[in-house]
Amino acid sequence: MNVLHLQLTGNPGGIVSLCYSIAKNSENNNHMYFLLDGGTVEKAMREEEIPTHVAYANRYYWHKSKKELLNYCKEHEIDVVVNHSNSPIACSHTVAIKKSIPTMRVISYLHADSKNIVNTLYKKILYKPYIKRVQKIADNIVAISNFVKKSALEVFKLKDGDVVVIHNGVDYEYFADFKKERSAEVLKLVYVGRLFEQKGVGLLIESISNICDSIPIKLRIVGRGPQQKELEELSKKLNISDRIEFLGLRMDVPELLGDEHFFVHPATLEEGFGITLIEAMSEGIPCIAFDKGAIPEIINDGDNGFIIKEESVGALAKTIEKCYEIVKSDKYNKMSEKASVTGKKFDIKEMVKKLEKTYC
Repeated sequence: MNVLHLQLTGNPGGIVSLCYSIAKNSENNNHMYFLLDGGTVEKAMREEEIPTHVAYANRYYWHKSKKELLNYCKEHEIDVVVNHSNSPIACSHTVAIKKSIPTMRVISYLHADSKNIVNTLYKKILYKPYIKRVQKIADNIVAISNFVKKSALEVFKLKDGDVVVIHNGVDYEYFADFKKERSAEVLKLVYVGRLFEQKGVGLLIESISNICDSIPIKLRIVGRGPQQKELEELSKKLNISDRIEFLGLRMDVPELLGDEHFFVHPATLEEGFGITLIEAMSEGIPCIAFDKGAIPEIINDGDNGFIIKEESVGALAKTIEKCYEIVKSDKYNKMSEKASVTGKKFDIKEMVKKLEKTYC
């Protein structure tokens, strides 16, 4: 079966990384089609001989790029189109393909909180009609979590049976191979993700400054984004630069995770899932996060990590201090094992099997 995954860009991100993993764990022939531009992940796909195509489409003049996509589907005898984007251009192109090739199977893949997608009047006017058109012609609608499904039912007035939940997955065995024994001398924390306000990294840095100097602690921040310079200045202003290391965008995240005690995900937005948490847990790393979105579907508080109910610097600092005591006790190994069990539960191979059932 020939499957086309429609995306916007091949730069690092949760969706493109998931599609990369799907291609590597599927028996089907998966094509990666990027409407706007390529990027480092798209390049990595090409190097592994995964079929890719970058359209460099114009955001405002869609006719040419629609025709290009249609020709690609015909030339490569595409059987299924999986639309991973809520953008008007991706939705418009998906509907056009279905109209031109009625036998084509279409999967609408929901990766985010629908309430956030249409949280402004502009988005309601521009995004909502296009998304609803795709959902109307889609053969199946997939949500990455129960939280995402619930939001879609409310916003787009879908029926419960219209949406199937397939949690995101990771290559458990790949990440598990990087698991290491960890020394308890210094509490090692890590954050991996984009650096913008709603990811809560500023709160995390402030919480580190609230922790007693007698607690040896090291925080690694992996990723980049519009807030990076501001966050670096904040750590200097709080005189904790010696406790925080900014590593920028890295492609060796699995190796980096192996040394850490806890993965901190302080997002203040309603997360659709949290794939980085599963990656960390696959290496036996318990996770810390606020009670947002789909986080409770991953973290069992006090078992494989901690869910913080109060969204504040103080609550986060208090939890981190608790983690230091845990690292020095036998409880840490138990939490680490529970994290590994959770990681295996979300193995990519099982996730791909569930997804491919929706193609038929």
